[in-house]
Amino acid sequence: MSLSNHVKSTIETGQDTIDWGRAFEIIERLNKSHKDDKVIFDTINQVCRNGNRKTRLNALSLVDGFFKNCNKDVIKRLVQNPIVLGLADEFYTRDPAFHRAICGVSANWMTIANKNQCLTQQFIDWQRNVCSYHYKYVMTEAIVNKFTTELSGCLELLIMFNNAMQTAMNNHATADDPLLNEILPNIHEIHTRIKELKPTISNKYLLDVIAYIEQYCVACKEAFSDFAQVGTCDLEGLKKLAAKGIPRQNGAPAPAPTPAPAPAPAPAPAPAPDLIDFGYPSPAPAPAPAAAPSPAYPLGFDAPAPAPAPAPTYNPAPSYPPASDPIPPIYNPQPTPQPAYQPPLAQPIPPATPVPSYDWKPAQPEPQPSAFAPPPQQSYQPPMQQGYGVPPAQAPAAGGDEAVSNDEFMDFLQNIATKRM
Repeated sequence: MSLSNHVKSTIETGQDTIDWGRAFEIIERLNKSHKDDKVIFDTINQVCRNGNRKTRLNALSLVDGFFKNCNKDVIKRLVQNPIVLGLADEFYTRDPAFHRAICGVSANWMTIANKNQCLTQQFIDWQRNVCSYHYKYVMTEAIVNKFTTELSGCLELLIMFNNAMQTAMNNHATADDPLLNEILPNIHEIHTRIKELKPTISNKYLLDVIAYIEQYCVACKEAFSDFAQVGTCDLEGLKKLAAKGIPRQNGAPAPAPTPAPAPAPAPAPAPAPDLIDFGYPSPAPAPAPAAAPSPAYPLGFDAPAPAPAPAPTYNPAPSYPPASDPIPPIYNPQPTPQPAYQPPLAQPIPPATPVPSYDWKPAQPEPQPSAFAPPPQQSYQPPMQQGYGVPPAQAPAAGGDEAVSNDEFMDFLQNIATKRM
């Protein structure tokens, strides 16, 4: 096997550790001669550039083994090696897990180099640059709400899987149950994301919560595997995990259930009529008791203190009239009479005017004109002079009941006019 493949197989083990047996063989080569330095470190650089996080962390462990197990000459070459110094590039340190790991080992490398009297100013500046900034995880209120929502949702899904598994076993179903097969891919996704989130968290409480969710995911996956193979699973273990719940912060107990708010007190009865004259002010109503606040953070984060309730104010003004004022009479309005309804007409009808008639005769049926008869002719009536004419229907004379004709009346007027002349 070539030296390059030997270095690759030492780092790329598929696990979280390197092959230490082959690593010590590489260390012996470095202690014997510096001829293999280029091949060894070029291979390390190639593996780190093309590998994932696990591969890069293994390569960092191999370099850390060089500092701890090589002789003074090798350490002097290590503090000046561009591949070792290049591990602090942004290409690697943008990964929070790798950056945290190299900050930890670089301090040990400084101690080892100083102990072997091969510490240089370049290496001191390099180590100061590596540790000049850190990823600091601050649990703000927004982050608390985000983790509360997401991790609580994960727990609800896992509990749903418990119930679906119990229902399937009670109904003697198989692993082809549609509900189980619908929930199981989501559990795989939760497990994958929890494992990726875990290396980026430094908060101890969040690590405990993530460890609980991860343990629950593993238990659900194993239960489904057993159910698919033998038709049963450790259902009691799942129930115990569900009953355990998400751990509380700093060992705080789980929040007690919120009691139902007390009913509001009944309003004070109105004073009797005989007490109104004393002018007592109305008592201020007692403030309703505030309901117990429900926990705003179910994952155990400290909630902000509630705002103090405002103090009740007392109104000294009387609610009833003073004793000197008489009690006003009770107003009893009477209904206003409404006119009778009359339907609207297009035009008002004038009142009927009686027309006196002096020669009454029974009404005769008027002859109907024939279609061939000529139209009836109206009799000629001379026009009356202004001031002397009277309507045809003249009122009767004052001295008798007989009607006076027009000719007689005209003669009477002419006689009067002649006498005056």
